[in-house]
Amino acid sequence: MFKLNKKGQASSTFQLLIAAIVALAILGVLMSVLNVIPGMNTKPGDATKTLLKTQTNAPGEEQCTTKVTFDTSNSRLATQSITMETGLDASQVYFDDPEKLSQFEISGTSDVDNQLLRYKQTSSYKVLMCVVCSNSLDTLQSAIELNKKASDQFKEVNSIQGLVDDQTLCVIYPRKTR
Repeated sequence: MFKLNKKGQASSTFQLLIAAIVALAILGVLMSVLNVIPGMNTKPGDATKTLLKTQTNAPGEEQCTTKVTFDTSNSRLATQSITMETGLDASQVYFDDPEKLSQFEISGTSDVDNQLLRYKQTSSYKVLMCVVCSNSLDTLQSAIELNKKASDQFKEVNSIQGLVDDQTLCVIYPRKTR
């Protein structure tokens, strides 16, 4: 007749496979918590700040984050918070909305325009956050013109209150995911 042996779930090969899968799952969770995996960085503030740091060394180029999610817990981006540890002052950065996305509102104070990007909806919404930097008002305007899409409606850089010429300046804006 048939004789039972240690095959199937009790075998050492199967146990090793299960241990490897569990270890990889734990590693994946740890890496996403520590924001080590770039694609897992879906908080708008963190992803925008990381991109802003790299874009200051790439004047004239438009770069965008991977998809980030705005929702009720991640609904605001302020120039003061995203410029921390970047070497930029909040007055060197401003928000724009060239695609005129109805989900967003841009506001500022009487001294400086476009300091706060606010998501107005209650459900989650995925966008790309894009950054263009340059070293003066004129070259930033030129960089925007070179990188913009035909349907984009950027504000004139010279019309933004608080921007000072002859220093690194950056525009940050959301784009629809395609």
